[in-house]
Amino acid sequence: INFNDIKEWKAALCLLRSSPNLVELEMLARPEEDNLVRPGVSFWAESNQFDCPFDQLRVVRIVDVVGIRPELDFVKFLLANSPSLEKLTVKPVSNDGGLDLLKELVRYRRASIQAEVIYVDP
Repeated sequence: INFNDIKEWKAALCLLRSSPNLVELEMLARPEEDNLVRPGVSFWAESNQFDCPFDQLRVVRIVDVVGIRPELDFVKFLLANSPSLEKLTVKPVSNDGGLDLLKELVRYRRASIQAEVIYVDP
């Protein structure tokens, strides 16, 4: 998913909402040069208004994360809406800013008290 493209965000949300029995999710973050997102827009943060619990989701893996706001908002959205989540693994595209990324990820609220956030070195 290109987290800079709101059309891809909406398509991803549609797929997720259409998959209530999803247990595992693996995504590849595709950072693109073109920034199609207007500054200040936080689609995933605003998506909390949708009734969108992922009751069966247990494992999430997101690779090639850059650390841009839409990616982080997506992770926050998943953590807040996945009461059965056991493990969320994030693998950044590079080591640049890795510690800051990890610090931010572990601060997010989780719907599951069992949810473990794992940072994997690139």
